[in-house]
Amino acid sequence: MEVYNITAKYLDTYSSQGVDTVSTTTYEENAVWADDIKVYGDAQKAMEMWHYIGNKDSNPENLALKKDPMADSENALNAFTNIVKVLTNEKYVGQITEFKVNMLKMLVHIVGDIHMPHHTGSYYNSTIKSPKNEYWGDLGGNRQSINFYTSTGEKKSTNIHFYFDSSCFFYTWTNRLVRPLNETFKIYFQRELDRIIAQYPKETLNIDNTKTFSDWADESWNIALTTVYPFLAKNNEIHYGDDFYKTSFDMIQKRIVTAGYRLAYTLQTLFKPEKGLIKANTPLSYEQPITNDNNNSSQTKASTSESSDNQSNKAMAIVFGVLFGLTFVAFIISIIYFKKTAINSAYQRTSNDLIPAKNIHVQKLASTENNL
Repeated sequence: MEVYNITAKYLDTYSSQGVDTVSTTTYEENAVWADDIKVYGDAQKAMEMWHYIGNKDSNPENLALKKDPMADSENALNAFTNIVKVLTNEKYVGQITEFKVNMLKMLVHIVGDIHMPHHTGSYYNSTIKSPKNEYWGDLGGNRQSINFYTSTGEKKSTNIHFYFDSSCFFYTWTNRLVRPLNETFKIYFQRELDRIIAQYPKETLNIDNTKTFSDWADESWNIALTTVYPFLAKNNEIHYGDDFYKTSFDMIQKRIVTAGYRLAYTLQTLFKPEKGLIKANTPLSYEQPITNDNNNSSQTKASTSESSDNQSNKAMAIVFGVLFGLTFVAFIISIIYFKKTAINSAYQRTSNDLIPAKNIHVQKLASTENNL
């Protein structure tokens, strides 16, 4: 719990200060930040390929494939390696930085992603072609269309990737979750957490903590190869309650719980050096402050210490303020002198192409979800 509270403090420190596309603070909300930022399109291309591994492919016909040349270097596997380097950098142990917060969010997200069967590779055959007749594969199941029939017989046309990402249509809402989460959804998540942990006890999952991130991906891809693709070769219809639904639902729920335990172990390993360095017991912004008679005295001592620190900070601020003011005045004087002595030129002009930054209003967009 100490490590959980430390990492929760990380997320709470920056998450409500404009780093996100939506104002979020809780662990659950930050877990989907990596999908939320996709609304920025090309502006976040650097992390677009971090959600999956594109080099664990199946090409039984030995086709000449059309693949992204960066697939072997820009993927979840390399992202995980670099995220670990950031979060364990000895120079910043115990320091909460914005970059570490963003990498923590990515870590939480991709550990979940990589436990889904179709975040780990693509299937290629001669029937899956691009408009230019290139063999471009099924894009992690996104181009493998299926029809899912609900418990009431309603037909849902989707793809096998989303079928598993939604836990076989178990986790779907008519309207996407709006964050910050309201109390109804918070209660729902807690109940669902209790249910899924009780249904799939840790001791039944055979979790081996010596396995690596790459091993986790191999597990997911083997599930796709041995279970999913053989089914798709014969059928593209799935009915609620049929054999494939029961098997795939049980599998994906186990993968979710397994991913949670592995994430917990990973966080305990990465943030162990930060124990005692982060005030993990202080209330988070979305929690009610806990106050009682026993901690009033300690709070008084803390406030006295903080008051002394504030006075020192104010003194430093005054000194720097004076220095900045003198520098600014000198700068203005030099500008006035330059304008008076400069020779007018016919080529001098004021460009209207540059918009002052203060006039640009960056609108926070609603959360969206891409399947990858």
